[in-house]
Amino acid sequence: MLDITILGLNGVRQIEAPVETMEAWGMIEPDGVYDVTRTYQAGGVLLLEEHLNRLDNSARSEGIPVVYPRQRARAVVRARLDEKGLGSSRLRFCIGRDKPEELIITLEEIGAGAQQLAGLKANGVHADLRTIARRNPAAKTNDWVRERNKLLAQEPTGCYESLIVSGDGELLEGFSSNFYAIRAGKMHAAEEGRVLSGLARRVVFIVARSICAVVESAIRVDEIELLDEAFLTSSGRGIVPITRIGEVILGDGKPGPLTIQLMNAYDDWVVEHIEAL
Repeated sequence: MLDITILGLNGVRQIEAPVETMEAWGMIEPDGVYDVTRTYQAGGVLLLEEHLNRLDNSARSEGIPVVYPRQRARAVVRARLDEKGLGSSRLRFCIGRDKPEELIITLEEIGAGAQQLAGLKANGVHADLRTIARRNPAAKTNDWVRERNKLLAQEPTGCYESLIVSGDGELLEGFSSNFYAIRAGKMHAAEEGRVLSGLARRVVFIVARSICAVVESAIRVDEIELLDEAFLTSSGRGIVPITRIGEVILGDGKPGPLTIQLMNAYDDWVVEHIEAL
């Protein structure tokens, strides 16, 4: 069940969740910008101020004034976790266009979703390709959430994520993730500025430089058959291996050794940098 709190200039109030899941809420949340992260057991968070910075930057890039009481956000999240007795939870922030003085804070306990995610990490996922241009790739906007979810519903059964292909055939990012390809021991990712500046992406770049060569350049569709491995990232999921893109099975169809090494290094970095609310 969702826990939705409105943090405004005049105080804090709770609203009854009109839907049961975070995915459904994202489809009807007020038009504006959002950011998603997670909490950990005992009320830990990772890079919370950086997530709020990205939320504010998304708002500014959309012409939305940043006037909500940000300094109170951390305490409100902590209070809601304590009051509801929530463990590890998904955490979503939203600034609406019509009421930028309010911050919408939504929590959803991960629960059984943790086991499902562990299965995806162990077995890998199938991604498909979609040639499309995001209106504003530098911002996380709710209109993009609604557009991408409609497109995902059209994808073949078993497709976990769609990868955005540019007009000139380059693989940029996932609908809800950053994308990375591994070829001949090198990790490739699209250049900063062409894709959303993911915070999980930042961590990947930190840990990868001690493991493999990093090439900040997107691969092309006609290079997919030459790839050894691939993976995606998001703040809520960390690293998730991709074992198939379209009809092309990567490697032996299982998460590759370099992806696993990066995934372990990423998870270790997260444990070392969790901060208290």
